[in-house]
Amino acid sequence: MKRLSFLLILCLCLSLIAACGKTENTPTDPPVKAPAKPPTEPSTEPPTEPPTEPSVETGIDPMGLVGTWEFAYTEIEGEIVEDGSATITIYGDDAENLVITYRDHLFPDESFTEKALILDMRPMYYGCGNEEWVMDVDYIGAIGNTHYAITLMEDGTLCIQNRFTIEDMPMVSYQWFTRNE
Repeated sequence: MKRLSFLLILCLCLSLIAACGKTENTPTDPPVKAPAKPPTEPSTEPPTEPPTEPSVETGIDPMGLVGTWEFAYTEIEGEIVEDGSATITIYGDDAENLVITYRDHLFPDESFTEKALILDMRPMYYGCGNEEWVMDVDYIGAIGNTHYAITLMEDGTLCIQNRFTIEDMPMVSYQWFTRNE
């Protein structure tokens, strides 16, 4: 099963490269925003105070990453692939102690649990929606030679960059996630 999954990914990547002949390492389209939720009926419960925003002073989630994130789409070498199913959970009490769990429901071999996030003050790629910082994941993928980095874009979407090699050819894919509310 693992070999079949790997071969399927390999064939998809090679066919995308052959079809578009494009090897850019930066996404071409802005992330797709989640559709607006339909209006709900007014609640009869008394209003509660809105949650306070985390701040650097309190040490609680200054990066805005803590929570659960749902898969939106994948971009591989400039081509949008909407098939996918993954969930990310990030928790921790400050930027120095954030931990990520990544569950890929279609390719479970690519899932990982409780890996440390390491803050790096550089952009994921130049021109992205967050050029201030990126979090590198302390994990190398199941396929091998896969490195993961994440950042939070200006519009509130989470982006995971996957750098990997297939037959000594470097490739990049991006997975976009929206916050699960």
